Amino acid sequence: MKKLIIILFVLNVSATFAQKEYVPDEIDYLAYNYKYLDSNFAIHIDSIEFNETVTEYKFIKERITKYQDSLGVVLMREFGDWDKMRLGKSRITYTWDRVGYHLWKNEDEIKKIGGELNITYPYRLQQLFYAPNGNKKAIEIIDDLRNNLITKFDADSLKDLDNYYLMIYAFHNNPDVLLLKAEYFHKINVDKFKKDHGRLPNSEEKKKYSLECVTENCCQ
Repeated sequence: MKKLIIILFVLNVSATFAQKEYVPDEIDYLAYNYKYLDSNFAIHIDSIEFNETVTEYKFIKERITKYQDSLGVVLMREFGDWDKMRLGKSRITYTWDRVGYHLWKNEDEIKKIGGELNITYPYRLQQLFYAPNGNKKAIEIIDDLRNNLITKFDADSLKDLDNYYLMIYAFHNNPDVLLLKAEYFHKINVDKFKKDHGRLPNSEEKKKYSLECVTENCCQ
């Protein structure tokens, strides 16, 4: 999950420079009439077609170990396009906590909001906040987020920021995301030290190379 959040962090940075306002996906991946997925996104494909796709698109079979991996194969069978596969997989496997990172709310709060709005899929809820279209609940939550961020960061420039950008800003500055990012890169640096020296750094080396643990359990 930590690695996923850091990837999402980087993708959001890229998105910040790619567009000025929310643009809906070309394909609604949550409503698309899939040949190999049912309405709950369960996979239905015979082994011959699945293995043909693995071979055709050069998937590494040994790395197909979980639902998300198999979903990627099936979406390539559906679209024959790597970008559409990645985007579709992202929308289908989106999680409630990821929505929460953009709204500064925890997973339980987000699930409750989804239930109140009768929204089943996490990314569908995120889309609603991008473009509330008169939904009073979504507008209220976005307005609260905007006001909180303006106050916390003394950022009047957020007043007229598109909701899409606002949520990216919130994600970038979410303390939980920043902590996950720090833990992730700390682990990378410690692993590199261990690879180079054949051992973990001692207390002096941690200070010298800025390898102190970010949290109590981040090195475990």
